[in-house]
Amino acid sequence: MAGINLSQSTGERHVDRRKFFDKGIIFSGILLFIVLVAYGAVYFFSMKTDQEIATVQAQIDASGVDLKGEKIDRILAFDTRISAITTNTENQIDTSTTLTEMEKAILPNVRLTSYEYDHQSGDVIISGVTNDFKYLAQQIISFKSNPKYSDMYVDSISNAKSGDLTFVLKSNILLNK
Repeated sequence: MAGINLSQSTGERHVDRRKFFDKGIIFSGILLFIVLVAYGAVYFFSMKTDQEIATVQAQIDASGVDLKGEKIDRILAFDTRISAITTNTENQIDTSTTLTEMEKAILPNVRLTSYEYDHQSGDVIISGVTNDFKYLAQQIISFKSNPKYSDMYVDSISNAKSGDLTFVLKSNILLNK
């Protein structure tokens, strides 16, 4: 094996030694500093917020002591009653205006004997007496001309001993509101 040199050379070796504080170490240090500052700011903000929450909770608890007692219970009961009245008045019909409108629609030859109104369902039952079917028909037409009584119908008709016609008319005012 001629021509192969198996001996090591004793020449200088070049060792690449880098500085300890190169760009990577400096960047890592700056990044670590930024992370620590951000963590400190979040921790400080969290502690400050917890203190403010505790202060507000103490104020609420102190105010809660003043909001107990008989006077507050009376105010709460009054408010509850006012709310119930408000919701009930929206669903109720003023019977005095209804009767006034009905009075205008009654014909002279028809005599009403009873009026019933159910506030829950809105049903109106009108009983009356007349002496002729013609007047009963005219009365029904008179009621139907009023938008409140547009669904008025005859529930029953019968003859009285005196020869007059007794009738019962029904309608639902809440449906025609």
